[in-house]
Amino acid sequence: MIQQRLFYIPPLEKDIVYTPKPKPKQKNKHYEIEVQEILDYLNEKKGSRYREGINIKARLKEGKTVEECKKVIDNKFQDPDFLKNPGWLCPDTLFRKSKFEKNLYWKPPLKARLAGKISEKAAETLFNLEAIENEEYEEI
Repeated sequence: MIQQRLFYIPPLEKDIVYTPKPKPKQKNKHYEIEVQEILDYLNEKKGSRYREGINIKARLKEGKTVEECKKVIDNKFQDPDFLKNPGWLCPDTLFRKSKFEKNLYWKPPLKARLAGKISEKAAETLFNLEAIENEEYEEI
């Protein structure tokens, strides 16, 4: 036979009502000005209206500067792959942790860098020399 134990529970007083106080929402204003500056720069260049920059804030917390973030935007606006796919020109893609360094130090291909600066024949010669240095040429 199992014995039941009875516990005494005192009656609640009707006058005492416990209501937890809601904690006031405090926005973390740390990096907010810098994030907004970068978003404004991106929105101006792309003609968009991005308002959220979680990845931008994360890169700033890692020690990156506003100038580096703007350089990423400038670099990717020169990248033909990104221009073909404008959906990639968003804060989530540009400032993703795994891609940030690559986007920061991206340089256009040699032919694109030389276009307009020297003659086409000279550019082709330099392009071939670079391929030879990198051993990307075909042997005949």
